Amino acid sequence: MKRISWAIKVPKEKAEDVHKILLKRKIIDRNLKTLSDDRFVYFPVITPTKIEGFELLKMEFPQRPTINPKVRLLEELKKRVPENIISQIPLYWEILGDAIIIKLPEYLDSYKEVIGESFAKALNKRSVYVERGVSGEYRVPKMELVWGPGGPVIHKENGVLYKLDPAKVMFSSGNIDERIRMSKISSKREVVVDMFAGIGYFALQIAVHSKPRILYAAEKNPIAYSFLIENIRINRVEDIVIPLLGDNRNVLPEGVADRVVMGYLHGTEKFLEKAFMILKPNGGFVHYHDLVHNDLGIKEARDRVLRVAEHHGVEIAIMNSRYVKSYSPNIWHIVLDLRVCIK
Repeated sequence: MKRISWAIKVPKEKAEDVHKILLKRKIIDRNLKTLSDDRFVYFPVITPTKIEGFELLKMEFPQRPTINPKVRLLEELKKRVPENIISQIPLYWEILGDAIIIKLPEYLDSYKEVIGESFAKALNKRSVYVERGVSGEYRVPKMELVWGPGGPVIHKENGVLYKLDPAKVMFSSGNIDERIRMSKISSKREVVVDMFAGIGYFALQIAVHSKPRILYAAEKNPIAYSFLIENIRINRVEDIVIPLLGDNRNVLPEGVADRVVMGYLHGTEKFLEKAFMILKPNGGFVHYHDLVHNDLGIKEARDRVLRVAEHHGVEIAIMNSRYVKSYSPNIWHIVLDLRVCIK
């Protein structure tokens, strides 16, 4: 099969240098085959980028055959790992920008570097981490760098850029559907408060796509907060998002919000009183995240919320409820959309 694409026409003697530039800028179209004739090389590019001194034109390119990434991974593993070990390696991963996150049984630790190299080569990424869980109040990920330079990456999701260091802050790809849903939840007339902003998981989606009047984003972890500041800048939402460092119960204004986001999973109900106080005097909406057991499901979170609301004399209507993702074998991450009426 063939496809029409933009191309950069380069004399053969300069092709190697231009190829390096295109790779560095990440604009060469890897799904199409590069063409050449007696004098020129034609590089397919994903955007009509002009490089001074070279002609930009449109032409037809043959498409490269699609190779399943797991097939490429197995080919790379066979070069470095004994065949009897390959079947014991979990062939799934998470990609954050130029980094790959994998899980590996401890008994395979003696092979972790070559396994990391295989993932990097097969998936064309710079760094590979082995995930070892999380720890502490800030839920800091335990990541072991097994291949590449490590350090911050820029991850793009739903048109939003997230700068983060996978070894220092959490980022769950399993929450992508909820982040996309939240991107459309607000409007230009609203004031929104994100009580647990992190690096801007929900706040940035809302700010970039819904463009509320103002959005307060509170974060207690100084490292996550530093990435939040950077992400506000690179997404150009400085005029919308006000970042606040500290415990949300101390730093957030009260009586200001039309909508409150509570993207937290460990005792979230303890912060509901503050959420009620953050809302405007006539109430508003709260997006409440929690963990529930399989046998009780959504009802477990609903009962908690209603119990807290009754204690504080607040009326609540549960407008929507949904399962976000499995958190552990018997635990689910859920979210409730609440309509709150302050008595």
